[in-house]
Amino acid sequence: MEKIKLPGHFDEQTSRFFSAFLKETGRDPASQISMYDMGERIGLNRNEASRAAENIMAEGWAEVRTLSGGIGITQKGIDAAAALGGGNTGREVISGLGTGALLEVGARQSVEIVVAGLRLQIESIGLGFETLAELVADLRTIDAQLASPRPKTAILRACFKSILGLLSSAGITGKLEPIKQLLA
Repeated sequence: MEKIKLPGHFDEQTSRFFSAFLKETGRDPASQISMYDMGERIGLNRNEASRAAENIMAEGWAEVRTLSGGIGITQKGIDAAAALGGGNTGREVISGLGTGALLEVGARQSVEIVVAGLRLQIESIGLGFETLAELVADLRTIDAQLASPRPKTAILRACFKSILGLLSSAGITGKLEPIKQLLA
């Protein structure tokens, strides 16, 4: 089974649960599994499985499908797995933002993947308060553009350039490649 390392605020049981969840659902949003049966297969009792499932549901990575403990993966969960390095989902290829005034569909998916990765890793990056506040403001601006029916490429490009500069000046180089691919 592939092992996904979740950010620091998750415990080992939740990490094991999420890894098993990805495998058992096959990352198919239409599939459904019992959180209790899956938890039992990885050595968790009902309470531990329920708590681990609640943790991933709180992130929006899974959703309740039945009152008896059936859960399914969400697109946000699939994107989180991709951002955490959890294998091929068919969407990890990062395309550039493009040169048009408005964001194209394929570029939108790339922006969503890069932003999901940044959000998942923001806690462990270790930025100072002002730098972190600026990064959060840029991410909020990106969210606002993605909520628009006509997201503007120039605004997104400016935000990603700002994020690239922030991370570079903070000495964080390992997370820059997806951003550089968007800006290419």
